[in-house]
Amino acid sequence: MAKLHGFLADQARITDQEGRFARESVEGLAEAGVFAAIVPVDLGGLGVERLHDLTVITARVARVDASVAIAYSVHIALA
Repeated sequence: MAKLHGFLADQARITDQEGRFARESVEGLAEAGVFAAIVPVDLGGLGVERLHDLTVITARVARVDASVAIAYSVHIALA
């Protein structure tokens, strides 16, 4: 997640200026495996099991781009 902070912050500035959804940020999180956080490790996910850990992930994303954090939260809630 720390590696993505700068990328997400840059993308947040760009998408805010352009008034569009942060597709690149979502794709970056997906490529990093963040959207598969609750998938077991043996199935290719991160193996996160605690709600606290998901909350920390969401909070870290929200610090740089709240709209992406909402998209992430919705995705995780459906999973």
